[in-house]
Amino acid sequence: MLSCSKHYIGCGASEGGIHCAEIGMGERELRDIHMPVAKAAVESGTDIVMIAYSSIDGIPLHVSKHMLGDVLRNELGFEGIIMSDGAGLESVVGKIGTTDKDVAIRATKCGIELSLNDKGQFHYLEEAVEQGLIDESIIDDACTKVISKKFELGLFDEPFTYEDKVTEYVRSGVQRELAYEVASESIVLLKNENILPLKKDTKVVVIGQNAVNKYCLLGSYSAQRSPEEGSNILDALKLGFENLVYTEGWNYNEEDCDYDAALEACRDADVILFCAGGCSIQSYDEEYVTGDGLDIAPKAGEYIDCGEGKDSTTIELCHTQTDLIKKLRELGKPIVTILIQGRPYAIGDIVENSDALLCAWYPGQEGGHAIRDILLGKVNPSGKLTVSIPRNVGCIPVNYNRVTEFWRNYYDVSEKVIYPFGYGLSYSKFIYDNLVVEELGKNIFKVSVNVTNDSDAPGKETVMLFIHGKGGTIARRDKELKGFEKIELGARETKTVSFILDRKSFAVWSENRKYEVEAGDVDLFVGGNPYELLHHGISTVSE
Repeated sequence: MLSCSKHYIGCGASEGGIHCAEIGMGERELRDIHMPVAKAAVESGTDIVMIAYSSIDGIPLHVSKHMLGDVLRNELGFEGIIMSDGAGLESVVGKIGTTDKDVAIRATKCGIELSLNDKGQFHYLEEAVEQGLIDESIIDDACTKVISKKFELGLFDEPFTYEDKVTEYVRSGVQRELAYEVASESIVLLKNENILPLKKDTKVVVIGQNAVNKYCLLGSYSAQRSPEEGSNILDALKLGFENLVYTEGWNYNEEDCDYDAALEACRDADVILFCAGGCSIQSYDEEYVTGDGLDIAPKAGEYIDCGEGKDSTTIELCHTQTDLIKKLRELGKPIVTILIQGRPYAIGDIVENSDALLCAWYPGQEGGHAIRDILLGKVNPSGKLTVSIPRNVGCIPVNYNRVTEFWRNYYDVSEKVIYPFGYGLSYSKFIYDNLVVEELGKNIFKVSVNVTNDSDAPGKETVMLFIHGKGGTIARRDKELKGFEKIELGARETKTVSFILDRKSFAVWSENRKYEVEAGDVDLFVGGNPYELLHHGISTVSE
C-alpha cells in the first residue's frame, strides 16, 4: 500500500472558507504553520504528495515551479510522486485562461507526474514532445517515478489481489475493533453538569433525525454499508438502555417536525438524549444503491451542510434543532446533547440548554456503540478538541495559534470562542504538579510534569505542551503546540510525562528569511485543560 499526503500546501487556509479559493498569506505564515506538516509527511516517508487546487500569491500550485520544485523537491527533499488533485490541471486552464496543452507542459515541467481524473491535458504531452515544447527526458523521469513505486508494491510480480483473503480480513472483526477504539477515544465531552454517566435503567427519550440514520455517522465519501455493518445511534442505544423511547421531533426537511409529540414523549423521561448536528450523507446513483447486499442510503432531503462542495456561509445549526431544544428545556428535564458534525458549529443555544454535551464528530460505523458506552460510563471520554469552537461565524478565524492580538476586540462578544482547542472533559479528575525544566544544552530543554488521576475512575489524559516566544524580531503566536502525549492512568495513579524541546521547537522564519532560533524569553505551558495550564519560563540564545 502507498501513502498519499494531501493537500500541499495551505489548503485549509483558503479565503472565505471556500475550498479551492485563493490562499492569502505571507511566507512566514506559510512556513511556520503549514510547511512543518508537509515536512513531517516527507520525513515520514510518504510515497505521494497531492497538490491543492489553490493559488498562492496568484500562482496556481499545480504550475508553481517554486513551490513544487524549489521547495517540495529540493528544500524538503521529497523523492516520491507529485500528484494533481482531481481535474487539477483543468482548473488551472480556467484560472489562467490558457490551453490544455500549455497547462500540461507547465505542470509536467514543474513536477506533476500523475494527473488524477485528467480531463485530457496529459494527452497533449506526446504532441508537445514532437513539437519540441518539452524535453522527452522530463516525461521519462515522471514515468520512472510512477513505475518505480509500482515495482515497490510488487505489482509487476503479483498484479492481482486475492479477493477471498481481503474479504476474510474485513469480516474478521479486526477493523470493527479499531473503528470502535478510534471513535471511543475521539469523542469529546464538552459539558457535564453531574448528569453523566447514566444508568442502564434510566428512562431516556431519544430525539432527532440523526439518531436513526447510520450514514449520518460516516461523513462524505463514505462507501455504502451492508445491513450488518455498523449501527445507527438509536439501535446502539437499545442494546444498552432498558427503558428507551424514540420520537423524531426535528428533521432537516423542516416541514413536518412534530414538536408537540416530542414534548409529550419527554414529559415522563428521566433524561432527554437530544441528537443534533449536521449531515454529510453521500449521494449514490440509483443503480448503485440497489446493489446486492447493500443498504439503500437514506436521504436527508436537500440538507447536506458538510463535505466536498458544501462550503457554507453560515455555521448555524438547522433551526429546527435550536427551536426544539428550547421548548424541551421548559420541561425541566436533564438534556444530554450528542453533536454529529464535520465542522464546528455555533452552538451557543445548544450549550445553554444542555446539561451535558458530547461532540462526536463523524464517529464512523461503530460510533453509535462508542456513544452508548460513553453515556453509560463503560468508556471514560478522553477526546480533546482539535479545533476551537467559535461563538458565531463573524468570530472566525479562531485558530488557537494566532498572533497575540492588541487590546481591541469585537464589542458585541466578550470571548470569540465557546470551547478552545485542546479542551475536553473526563469522568476522572486529573491533577498536574511538579513541573520541572532541565537545560540539556544550547536551546535544548527537558520538560517533565507529574499527572495524577485523583479519582476512582481509570481514564486517559492527553498532556499538552505549548510555548509562547517573546523578545525576537517577529510577532509570535499566542500559543504553539510543541508536544503532546496520551497516557492511561488507573485510579489514584501518578505518572511522569516528559518532552524534549530543541532547535526545531524554537526556530522561526525570521526577518532574515531563514529558520533560526532568536534570543528571547519563552513561556512554557503544560496541562490537559487550556484553562488550567502550569507555567514555567526559559530563555533561548541566538544561533
